[in-house]
Amino acid sequence: KAAALARDLGDASLLAKAALEHGSALIFANVDAELVALLEEALELLESSDSPLRARLMARLAAALQPALDPEPPMELARQAIAMARRTGDKQTLLDTLRDGGSAMVDLGDVEERLLLDREHAALAEELGNPIEGLRANMRSFMVFVQLGRLDDAFRTLHACERAADELDHPTYRWRCQALRVLRALWEGDFDEADRYLEEVRALVEQAGDPNARLTYAYQKARILLYRGEFDAQLPFVDELEESWRGTALGGATAGVLVGAEHLMSGRREAALRRFDAEAVAKLLHLGDPSSDLCAARLCAAAEHRELAERLYKKLLLSKESLFTTGMIGMTIEGPGSWPLALLAKCLGREEDARAHYEDAIATTRRTNGHPVNTLLACEYAEMLATSTAPADRQRALELAQGAAVVAAQLGMRDAEKRAHAVTSQLEGASEITGVSLAPSPRVDMNRVGDSWLIQYGGAEFHLRDMKGVRLLAHLVDNPGREYHVLDLSGETRTSEHRVDRGDAGRVIDEEARQQYQARVAALREELEEAESWNDAGRTERVRGELEFLRRELAKAVGLGGRERRVGAAAERARINVQRRIRDAIRRVEAHHPDLAKHLDRAVKTGTYCSYNP
Repeated sequence: KAAALARDLGDASLLAKAALEHGSALIFANVDAELVALLEEALELLESSDSPLRARLMARLAAALQPALDPEPPMELARQAIAMARRTGDKQTLLDTLRDGGSAMVDLGDVEERLLLDREHAALAEELGNPIEGLRANMRSFMVFVQLGRLDDAFRTLHACERAADELDHPTYRWRCQALRVLRALWEGDFDEADRYLEEVRALVEQAGDPNARLTYAYQKARILLYRGEFDAQLPFVDELEESWRGTALGGATAGVLVGAEHLMSGRREAALRRFDAEAVAKLLHLGDPSSDLCAARLCAAAEHRELAERLYKKLLLSKESLFTTGMIGMTIEGPGSWPLALLAKCLGREEDARAHYEDAIATTRRTNGHPVNTLLACEYAEMLATSTAPADRQRALELAQGAAVVAAQLGMRDAEKRAHAVTSQLEGASEITGVSLAPSPRVDMNRVGDSWLIQYGGAEFHLRDMKGVRLLAHLVDNPGREYHVLDLSGETRTSEHRVDRGDAGRVIDEEARQQYQARVAALREELEEAESWNDAGRTERVRGELEFLRRELAKAVGLGGRERRVGAAAERARINVQRRIRDAIRRVEAHHPDLAKHLDRAVKTGTYCSYNP
C-alpha cells in the first residue's frame, strides 16, 4: 500500500522507504522477484547523486539478488553502496549498508575482504549501541575465522555473540549462539554436548519463527547422526534439507550436490549417484560458493567424472589451507581443504598427491581438534593404503586404523569404528598368510635428563630442551589412554610436586543450589501444564521464560558425561595454552624425527580433555 501511494504521489523517497521496509528481513538463498523489482524501481526514480537513501537501496538490492548464477555483479553493487555510505559520512547509513552489502558477500566474497568488512560492522555496531547488528557482524566474523582455520579467534568471537544474545534475550537471537556452540561441540567430538545444545536450538526455533532456523537445525542434526553412524535416523533430516533447497533460487542444482553428498557419506551410494548431475555441479562451481565444494568433490570422485574432477582440483588448490563449512545457514565445519583434494587426486589416478593431501588433512584436523573428521579421514586413508602391496603403506594403514578404532569407540562413532576394525582385520589376516609382520607403532619413551629430555622411538633417540609443552607431552605419553582435564594439566605436570593455582573459580552452582533448581523446574512444569490447560497465555509465557532460564543455568553446571562444569574462563584459557604448548612440542619433535611427529599428531588428542592413544 505504501508503495502504491508513493507511485500515485510520485514520491521517490517514499517509494524507496517502502521498498526498504518490504525487504527488512534477510532470508537465506531466496530471491524475491517482487522485492528486486521494487528496489530497482525505487533506485530508478531516486536522484543518482550520493545520498544515505540511495546507498541503503543499493546495498539491499545487492543482497536481494543473491544467490545469482554470477555472484560478482551483486557483490560489486554492494561495494559501491558501502563506498557511497562512507562518502555521506553518516554512521547509521554505513551500518545499514555493511549489514545488507555484507549479506551479498556471505559465503561468496573473498574471505579477507569479508573479514575486514565484518570487523568494521561489529565495531560500528558497538559504537552505535546496536546489539542486533553486533551479533550479526560477529557471527559473520566467526564463520570467516573458521574458514581461515583460525578457530581460536572464532571461539573468542563466540563470546561477543553470547554477550549480545544475552543482552537481547530473545529466541530469534539466542538460537544462533546455541547453534554456534553445536558447531564447536560437533567439530571436537563432544556429541552429548552437541545434542544438548541442539535441543535448546530446537526449542528456541519453535519460539523464534525464523525461516532460517529450521534449516540450520536439520543440518546440524543430520551431522550428529552421520558421525554416530545412525544413518536411518538421519534420513528424515536429509529429506528435509532436500525439500528446503529445492525451494531456493538454485533449486535442484544445490539440492542434488549437497544432499547427494550426504547420502554418499551415509553409505547410500545409489541414492547419491542418482542425484549427480554434471551440469548442476558445473553451475555451482561457477557460483563460487565454497560451502558446496567438498560435496561436489565427493560426488565427482564417486561418479568418476574426470573432467569435472580436474576443474575442481585446480580450483581447490587455492584453498587447501582452508576449513570448509556449510556457511551461515548450515553452521557445521565439514573438513580441511586438503580432504577434497585427496578424493579428487585419487579419482584422477594421482596416488602420491592423494597421500600427501590425506596426510595434510589428518594433520590439520589433529591440530584443530577436529576429532570426528580426523577419524573419518583416518578410516578413508587407511582403506586406500590397505590396497597397496608396499609394507610401509600397509604399516601406515594399520597404524591409522588402530588409532581410528580407539577414537571412534571413545566418541561413539559406530560406523567409523566398524570400518577401522575391518581394515585392521584385513591387514592382520593378510600378514598371517604372507608372514609379513605388521607391528604396532614403536613405544615412545620420554625421560628427563638434567635440563633436557631424552626421547627414544623406534631405535632412534634425540634430546629436547626442557619446556612446559615437552613436560605436558611427556605426562600424556607416560599415561596412554587416560584423559586429563586441561585445568589439571596446566597446574600439575610430572615434574612438579605442588599444584599450581589453576584459576578455577569452582562449581558453576553448588549441589544445594542444583537441587533447588531441579525442584523448581519440576514445580514449573506442573504449573505450565495447568496454565496451558486453562489457555492462560500470559501465565504460560511467564512460566516458559523461567523454565528456559533455569534450564540454561543447570546446563551450564554439567559437562560431558555428567561431569561438573567449572567456571568457563579459566578452563578456556587453560585449553588454549595447553593445546598451544603441546602442539609446539610436537613441532620441535618434528625437527628431529618427522615420523614420530606424525605419530604424535595422530595419537595426542587436545581439547578440554587431553589424552595420548597410541
